[in-house]
Amino acid sequence: MDNNNTKTSTAIILANLKAQFQVDLTAYKQAVADYMEVLQNGDNPCESYTSSSVGLSQACYNKIWKAQGCTAQPQDVNSPYPKTLTIDGLVNDSYLWATINDDVHRQGCYGTSTTFTPPTSPTYPNSNPYILIGVGTDGNLWSSRGLGELWQQVNDNSQGLVRSVCTGIDGNTIYGTNSNNNMIYKTSWDAPSWAFFNTGGGLFKGVAACPDGTLLGVGLDNVLYQIRSDGSYSSVQTGENEIGVAVGLDGSVFVCNGNGDVYKKNSYQNLQNQGWQGVGSCCVSAMTIAPDGTFIGIGTDSQLYTKDSYTDLTTGWKGPYPASCCVRGITTVSTPPTTKLVSTRSQTYWGSGQAGSQSVYTNVTTVDDCAALCSSTTGCSGATFNPTDHGQPMCWLRSGDADIGPGLYNDYSIVPEPKKYLEIMKSINAKLNDGNQQIMDITNGAQGEFEGISNQSSHNQHELTKNYRVLENERKKIDEMLKKYEALEESQVDTELSTNQNYYSFILLSIITVAIGFILYYFFSASSKPTSIFPIIQQGGTKRSGFLVFAVILIFLFILFIKSGKLLQ
Repeated sequence: MDNNNTKTSTAIILANLKAQFQVDLTAYKQAVADYMEVLQNGDNPCESYTSSSVGLSQACYNKIWKAQGCTAQPQDVNSPYPKTLTIDGLVNDSYLWATINDDVHRQGCYGTSTTFTPPTSPTYPNSNPYILIGVGTDGNLWSSRGLGELWQQVNDNSQGLVRSVCTGIDGNTIYGTNSNNNMIYKTSWDAPSWAFFNTGGGLFKGVAACPDGTLLGVGLDNVLYQIRSDGSYSSVQTGENEIGVAVGLDGSVFVCNGNGDVYKKNSYQNLQNQGWQGVGSCCVSAMTIAPDGTFIGIGTDSQLYTKDSYTDLTTGWKGPYPASCCVRGITTVSTPPTTKLVSTRSQTYWGSGQAGSQSVYTNVTTVDDCAALCSSTTGCSGATFNPTDHGQPMCWLRSGDADIGPGLYNDYSIVPEPKKYLEIMKSINAKLNDGNQQIMDITNGAQGEFEGISNQSSHNQHELTKNYRVLENERKKIDEMLKKYEALEESQVDTELSTNQNYYSFILLSIITVAIGFILYYFFSASSKPTSIFPIIQQGGTKRSGFLVFAVILIFLFILFIKSGKLLQ
């Protein structure tokens, strides 16, 4: 009995573990879905698209639609017409829906609302897809959040000595040349210090990054040089009079000469074997190609001008842009994704080091303010905030990466939203691993026991099935026997009824026959005696006596006939 109880208890534990495993697995799948959605959409679901992108997500289309002021639900972005439009095409189409004042467009954009606030110009979801990094005419590094935005001086050690810049293939490193024609670099555009890039004494006045990580430099002799990662370099012997160079996303090379004319070669590889193609784009002194393909040039007036795509420079220049003066070198850096910071109570985040100029900020009164401070601080990867437990609000800005940890009840961890879901995934994954290990341990430990139970159960089931089939056949046989028995019994009853009926008929007729015989006998005897004192003369007596005997014989034969069942059956 105890052994059976143990088996039952083990089976129940195993069933509960498997049920909990399925619950945790469902939660894990949901956490993965949430994590992927945050990664794909973020605060700006359109930030991964360029102006020429097609096949946009519904989330991006919804943002574009609402940005134009429309309040009704937009159509499916995968419908035949929208799916063919670029991001700019969807902006313009949505803008038309918001501004055309007929009933169809009003209802399509604003629904049943009677309040309309049409925009005065289209609103683009990626207004600033990249940061502009410029070398001012003062020799310092400046940054701008986009075309037409104000320049802000970068706080570094440029000291008025920078001459040209380009962005490395990693999208972060900034290479440049200084007024002494040395190659310099720093790890990011807002890093505080420049360092020398050792080219073994080579002198360059312009530089551009190639897709394979090498650099193209413009030497003091106005010839292009290939500069490798170890600092070695070699002339590509193009024989042109270059003063500026840029490399396209596809590896095509653009140069400008002293007259401000732009020329192109299709690839940075084997430049010696290609001829320059005039693209008729005058007049620039420096240029760069933005991450979205925009061709940006510095005019002879030190202001910025653009063409929509470096692949087609036959189009006209746009610009000059407001506030774009005054620069002599230009490059771009992709705008970092705007990741939302989220807070969780009773948790902390300490990263691997301090971010910002203070170890703790006490002038921050809310968790939202602490998150905002982290977002605006270079290198801040997260924070911990506590409003009350230390006598005053405290906000710790942290750099680097680390796991989210436990904290006081009033502690708040502040981390990027993707990290929050990643931590949830890690926690559930640990539970899944633990649950799976427990299931494996119990199953392995009770394998023989459960196999015996399983085998016995299988044997019993086989026997029960076999017995059922036998019993089912027997039942059918019994049913047939019962039917035959019922028919035989019914026939026997009928026979007994018939026999009883014949038997009683025979008795009755026998009595009648005896009675008739007695009467006849009596009649015969009486007829031979005198009935008066006077003598009677007898006549024909022999003939009557024969008739009576014949009648008796007939009656007897009649009785035998009835007895044989010929008449009463």
